[in-house]
Amino acid sequence: MKLSRFHCSLFLAFVVLGCTHQPPQPRSIVVQDGWRVDEVLFEAEHDSPLAAMNLPAHRTGVTENGFTYTIYPDGSAGLRLGQNAVAEWSIDCSKDKMSDQRNCTVTSSKNNIQIMYGPAGVAKQICIIDHDFPNRLGAIRIDNEEPISTDTDGCISGKFENKLTQASSVTTRSVKWPYDHHRDRKNPLKGLKTAIGLKDYVLSNIDDMSFNFQEK
Repeated sequence: MKLSRFHCSLFLAFVVLGCTHQPPQPRSIVVQDGWRVDEVLFEAEHDSPLAAMNLPAHRTGVTENGFTYTIYPDGSAGLRLGQNAVAEWSIDCSKDKMSDQRNCTVTSSKNNIQIMYGPAGVAKQICIIDHDFPNRLGAIRIDNEEPISTDTDGCISGKFENKLTQASSVTTRSVKWPYDHHRDRKNPLKGLKTAIGLKDYVLSNIDDMSFNFQEK
């Protein structure tokens, strides 16, 4: 079939544009100052959600007990088991926009709990994520010990953090608006001690950590 000059021009334009507008491949490099040996700095893909969130690069590594961790330049991080897509624990040590302080949280949607920390990295509260019915109490049970009643916000004292790190399971009892009845969830606790270690590392090092390929 013979193409007209117009079609030929369109074809050539398509080829040229296709060749010249290919985004560069993301870069990666092993860093020497990582939390674990062989930690890798990855560049975010040009049109990825991370790049859109102003997170142009992230660090990833593997712990001795098989967890894959990721650290982002804003002070957030994640911990997942093997190649699982869903994180076991999410860490947030981003700066408060008013005080510039870093107050971390360690959260597990699987386990329905969030641990809240002060500026010194000491646990202040352990809260049930989905407890939000006004004036209702929840409960947290660590392994098979006596349940600990929460306040109406679904929180208990951070002093129980050490018990959680030694536990194999946690059960939460919550009351979620608008249904005025409790819901119980029991899940195995995996990787909490590792997640707290990652939180401590991020809190201590994030302000000096490089995510810039030009500095490598």
